Amino acid sequence: MIRVLALLIVFTIPSAVIAAQLEFKMKGNLRQSIAIPSEKNSRSVIILEPHMDQLVAYVGKPFNEMMDNALGQDWRKGEEILFTCLDGYQSSIPVKKFQRFKAWIVWNRKDGKPFEITNKLQNNEKVSLHPTYLVWENQKEKELLEGGANDFPYQVASIDVISFKDRFPKLAPPAGSNQKVQEGFLHFRKYCMNCHAIDGEGGQKAPDLKLLNPMVRLTKSELRQWLLSPQTVRPQTLMPPIAPKLPSREKVADLVIEYLESVLAKK
Repeated sequence: MIRVLALLIVFTIPSAVIAAQLEFKMKGNLRQSIAIPSEKNSRSVIILEPHMDQLVAYVGKPFNEMMDNALGQDWRKGEEILFTCLDGYQSSIPVKKFQRFKAWIVWNRKDGKPFEITNKLQNNEKVSLHPTYLVWENQKEKELLEGGANDFPYQVASIDVISFKDRFPKLAPPAGSNQKVQEGFLHFRKYCMNCHAIDGEGGQKAPDLKLLNPMVRLTKSELRQWLLSPQTVRPQTLMPPIAPKLPSREKVADLVIEYLESVLAKK
């Protein structure tokens, strides 16, 4: 336990600065900025809020519609959509997911309550969602419900159509990596790189794992415990566990560790 506590990953969430514009980009090039909030043609959507586990009605517009208006149809041929947030969070989501499920960009609650959440996944911290929040129509979608708050980035200020390999080349597993490492890489992309970078590539909300290197500080079993139940290791941490409703989450944690062991040794 002493070694686990030595990890001391501290998530810091600065006060949100409400942006007046939501930027739409193609491969880093700004195409259009839209004033937020935009009341024109706004609609409401009810979701099962994964951060609070309750139904909430938000006001905004369907994501695909906003992308078509800002970027035309070209974005639909892209690989990934990168959401950059004011708190340092970065979420890279495959374009194909937006073709399978319906997403929204929202900027207010319909009931007039403050545009914020009490995040049960992060020690009930109260968090501002401004300026915009990506949500999914998840009530009837098992895959989305099991994924929990994954791919629900808030404080979104920039949306960029990217090639993952071009944008984050240092995150790729070493050449010749086995199947477990390759699978772990995909799970790291989905559950970890939103907050954590490796060698400067990835989210800026939490420590860079190249500098922290948990593979040196912890045993595999200790790191597994940290990934699955961080608050049992450090009660006041704001780090969320890997998707609590995901049936295969233990296997996911093991595969992430395989990837980290491989890629951090490469560094």
